[in-house]
Amino acid sequence: MSGPGRTADAPAAVGAPAAVGAPAALGGPAAVGGPAAPDAPTAKGESTAPDAATVPDAPTPPGEPTAPDARAARGERGTAAPRTAAVARATAATGTTLATGTTAAAGTTATRGREPRPCLVIAGPPGSGKSTVGPLLAEQLGVAFRDTDEDIVARAGRSISDIFAEDGEEVFRALEAEVIALALAEHEGVLSVGGGAVLAEGTRQRLRAHDVVFLNVGFAVGVHRVGLSTARPLLAGLNPRATYRSLLEARLPVYREVATVEVVTDERSPDEVVAAIRQALDDKGENTR
Repeated sequence: MSGPGRTADAPAAVGAPAAVGAPAALGGPAAVGGPAAPDAPTAKGESTAPDAATVPDAPTPPGEPTAPDARAARGERGTAAPRTAAVARATAATGTTLATGTTAAAGTTATRGREPRPCLVIAGPPGSGKSTVGPLLAEQLGVAFRDTDEDIVARAGRSISDIFAEDGEEVFRALEAEVIALALAEHEGVLSVGGGAVLAEGTRQRLRAHDVVFLNVGFAVGVHRVGLSTARPLLAGLNPRATYRSLLEARLPVYREVATVEVVTDERSPDEVVAAIRQALDDKGENTR
């Protein structure tokens, strides 16, 4: 409205909408909680420009990614938040040297696509102490222990002696190889394999991708420990002492073929063997850095 001696009011910028089409900077959260400044009083009869604070945000154009921070806050799939479980699964005991040659630390992010793998595989002949040393080592490392001989019994519903007697060694070895392949693929702690498991070429190839501890034992100590009882199928023949000696001699180079470290268990307590294993792994880690 104009009058004598009064300049006509400039029309309000009604047609100039607020900048609503510009998407927020990627990752920059919008100022949602900040109080809006009070509007200046408008002269009577003067139209007002729309309040920019009340204009709704423009929808994100199709195909344009939403700001990562906002998606993470909503817990949407594909954000960093849901990876916590995967990180925890891939985090090994602190200070334990993994087969990849890296030292794991709590909170380390796993490589994408990393498959579960045991921290350590325990191998050795009967009487070397696998079933005693394995659980103790796992306890000290803070990981789970798994014995593939127990897996075989659970899967077959029969003892190993019965499998040997009823089906023969060939059937047992095939079953053993299957069970070990599964355990190597899904177990992340300490894994103990049977004394004759290394005889299978497929198993040896799989073991090359892991840290393998070979528990070595001499003939005299081994005979004393196993007692040469009929509970061990391969020692149930007419001359178990001779069989055990032949077994040690034949398998020694095969154990050493797959071993990352070798620890002699003769005249050592289980605690001493575990300490020797950890020291050998530490020495190996230092030598590979």
